[in-house]
Amino acid sequence: MNPTTINEIPQEITDISPIWLSEAVSSVYPGIEVSAVTADPLHLGTASTWRLHLTYAQGSSQGPDTLCIKSDFGLAHKDYLAQSGLYRKEASVYLDILPQTSARTPVCLAAGYNDAGRGFMLMHDLAADGGHFCDPVASLTVEQVAIGVAQLAELHAETWNAPYVDAPEWMHHACPLSRDDPFWDTIFARYSELLSNPHAGAMPYQFRDPEVVHRAFNRLRQHDDKTARSLIHGDAHVGNFFVDGSDIPGMADFQCVQRGAVTHDLAMFIGSSLDIGDRRSNEEALLRQYLECLSQLGVSPPEYDELWLGYRQHYLYSLFVWVSTTDGYQPLPHLVTNVFRYGMAALDLDSLGAIG
Repeated sequence: MNPTTINEIPQEITDISPIWLSEAVSSVYPGIEVSAVTADPLHLGTASTWRLHLTYAQGSSQGPDTLCIKSDFGLAHKDYLAQSGLYRKEASVYLDILPQTSARTPVCLAAGYNDAGRGFMLMHDLAADGGHFCDPVASLTVEQVAIGVAQLAELHAETWNAPYVDAPEWMHHACPLSRDDPFWDTIFARYSELLSNPHAGAMPYQFRDPEVVHRAFNRLRQHDDKTARSLIHGDAHVGNFFVDGSDIPGMADFQCVQRGAVTHDLAMFIGSSLDIGDRRSNEEALLRQYLECLSQLGVSPPEYDELWLGYRQHYLYSLFVWVSTTDGYQPLPHLVTNVFRYGMAALDLDSLGAIG
């Protein structure tokens, strides 16, 4: 389904009016007339997500009792992040990229973005549809992860070798992969401090040397620059996936979509979704399935050895990102679980040796 493009973006959650909502959903629910709306916050982080409770006018067509809207409402840092392009990028993905795929994502009814970097998505309420977001503590089954891998293939295949993936708007932190990223350099300057966080205790000691990890991280960016063929999800840990009422997975949260190597997504998703034993037993088969999905989608896939090498390398990235994440952004049990899983994978697969 193609979302309706809405150019008028409310400034705050209190500016969402019944008239605005009626227009936003009218293409999906013809004849609808919203008479009242109230909002409850669901999540306030990089973006804010709110549940909207809708009341309909007497005699009107009826729509959902609740919808969800994601934007920058109520956030102190929204101007800074708007300049970074995160909000505009996610709305653009829902409007321009996902409708061209068969990827399982939250149903988006309307979306919009503007030149100031603001954006929004108006979506079905996953909870009302019997779904919920995943988390690493409750591992997915191998069969569910296989479906998630196929969803990533859908996203990658749609933009495979597309000229526009090299545009500045798809550079994470506005920095080409061919150059060191000042953002990450700043994080590495605090690496010793980060190792005092409780969840850092779940990380193997081989990855505690900041100079070794920093050099490898920057070499990994060079590798990605040479192998990047498409846009990737960019933050494909299991917490950004959901399951519907039938326990079938789909993916969400596209703020970090960027030009990159597909193994960035594969390592982050597989490593966070599966118990360590299941990951060890099934990762090679899942990667071969991914290549088959690309072929079925009309893409000439990379060789398996290239994919396997990139997969091994990218566990270093996932491990570092989750060690540097604090409990202000993710619950501590999720931090500990992901750091442990990514660390064990980086050991099993010799990520440092794979990077060279």
